[in-house]
Amino acid sequence: MLNTQNLKIIVKALTGSHLFGLSTPKSDMDYKGVFQASLDDIILETAPKNINFTTNKSDSRNTSEDVDTELKELRTFIKDCIKGRTYALELLYIPQNKILESSPTWEFIQINREKLQSNDLSPFIGYAFTQSQKYSLRGVRLQELERVITWFEMQNRNSKLKDCLCTLKQTKYTYTQIYKHINNLELPDEQRLSCLGMILQTDKYIKECLPTLIKRLNQYGDRSKQNKADGGIDWKAYSHAFRLIYEWEQLLLEGKLTFPVPNCNYILAVKLGQISFEEVQEKLYEEFERIQKIPNNLPRPDLEFWNNWILSLYHKTLIRKA
Repeated sequence: MLNTQNLKIIVKALTGSHLFGLSTPKSDMDYKGVFQASLDDIILETAPKNINFTTNKSDSRNTSEDVDTELKELRTFIKDCIKGRTYALELLYIPQNKILESSPTWEFIQINREKLQSNDLSPFIGYAFTQSQKYSLRGVRLQELERVITWFEMQNRNSKLKDCLCTLKQTKYTYTQIYKHINNLELPDEQRLSCLGMILQTDKYIKECLPTLIKRLNQYGDRSKQNKADGGIDWKAYSHAFRLIYEWEQLLLEGKLTFPVPNCNYILAVKLGQISFEEVQEKLYEEFERIQKIPNNLPRPDLEFWNNWILSLYHKTLIRKA
């Protein structure tokens, strides 16, 4: 486990699906927190901005037995709150029953959190749609790569790619292109095969191309493989998108976050793939458009207040040390 004995823990809390009300029997444990670096480490520039620890030492996705811990340095956390980083705003409103370790410093932060909460919610907007597309695309790309590898394996290993390329079905991910030698116009134009960003010269032998494709295949993790099995859809990523949208709405309407998150039953149904993909996509865009129309009347964070507080906190540390 992570050794935090030499760190001054400001707060450590249970986050992730167990906080959001979206946990399943397969959910791992996620902890986030804040620590205060020593003045010596800050002066010597050896203080880390964050510390990460996981019990999962393999390349496989986490299981229910795994624990992830992420701790942010206090000054980094304050800046992230002001910038509207989602993890930071969620931690600001963490309920007491999810807090494992606390401190007077954390109590002060929570009492004054309205002065710290960002009025810039753009991180919620961008991250929501990034989450919904990021891993789903990986499942589709994995499926395409496996198709191409299967085709290569069916060819004569001693044949050149250009001699059998006409039998390979081309798609938007796999297609031939003409390469022009701009730096040496005397060289003739060359046909090449582009597959998921990999460029294969068509005068290469099949046996020379296969290792490149297989190496890329081995880089895909369990999550991408599961997405492929689900038809290329990452239901977990879509559930993240809905969660962020509903948190965004609550901040705009109520100026705070509560947990479990709003509409957690619907979000969990999305996560479990219990709603059709067509309905999920349509509702995601409808909710996004609806919430965009809500006025943002959130006050700006009080930068002067927090700058003075940080200086005072470390000045006290210096006085005590002296």
